[in-house]
Amino acid sequence: MFFKIWMEQFSWANIVTLMRLFIFSPLLIYGIIVNNLWLIIFSLLAGSGTDILDGWLARSLNQTSNFGKIIDPLADKVFLIGCVLTLVHKFALDLAPFIPTILAELILVILGTIPLFFKKLRIKLGANIFGKIKFTIQCFGGMLLIVNLYFVPFPIILVYSIFWLSFIFALFSILGHIRSITK
Repeated sequence: MFFKIWMEQFSWANIVTLMRLFIFSPLLIYGIIVNNLWLIIFSLLAGSGTDILDGWLARSLNQTSNFGKIIDPLADKVFLIGCVLTLVHKFALDLAPFIPTILAELILVILGTIPLFFKKLRIKLGANIFGKIKFTIQCFGGMLLIVNLYFVPFPIILVYSIFWLSFIFALFSILGHIRSITK
């Protein structure tokens, strides 16, 4: 039993997810810190691409796993929150517009770990459509923030608006997860 659980973690889909968590997230943060635009762009594209690739691999190779359903959203959150917090710190941006999104992400992490501690609950793990839309909007917002800070300055309120939109989808995602817990 233990060996089976251990081996499910080493599927191609989970390896790609772990690459986002342990390679592309730190590279993105490092690129922002040292002001290396090529590394930032590469990490953003690779990190966003791995989010698409790991889901496709899991479904097409029949490699969906509970480990993947927990680690994938966690990798998304580390990737996004790490990027935003590093940019906020480096460019002395106002953190307040990002706080609702960050808090919603933390709530989603907590909801995602409930099945680990309450095994008797019949909870369907995995993302819902609102979570997928939310992450897409957040990636777009992160890329737009980088464009704003490094290339073409424009009113930052546009970026804040995108993150507020992602927050609305985060709320719907949270409600969907809570609904699956109470069933």
